[in-house]
Amino acid sequence: MKRSIFLLLILLSVMAAEAQTRKKPTNFNKNSGKKDKFLEKQWWLGFKAGVNLTGANPINRYTVLTPTNYAAALNDKTYDNFSKLGSQASLEATFYYKGFAFSFQPTYR
Repeated sequence: MKRSIFLLLILLSVMAAEAQTRKKPTNFNKNSGKKDKFLEKQWWLGFKAGVNLTGANPINRYTVLTPTNYAAALNDKTYDNFSKLGSQASLEATFYYKGFAFSFQPTYR
């Protein structure tokens, strides 16, 4: 059993090494220059949307008013964690030119 696993690992590693040494076939297509020029400059348009549930975990609490006649702990806020859905929607316009992408993503929350 150990020998068959060892042989299988050797076979897989040889196959991976062989796949790395193969050369890319030459493209004899007449339109390859036009295709490369098309891929240099592109516009991408898209729409994104999603929902989320959030749990508040405040580390530091700050108050504007400090009570003087009762304990400040009675003024602490309480949070309903993971009870209400939040949502966001976004349009995305991306311009790609020779390795650089410029993106504009206005979002509504």
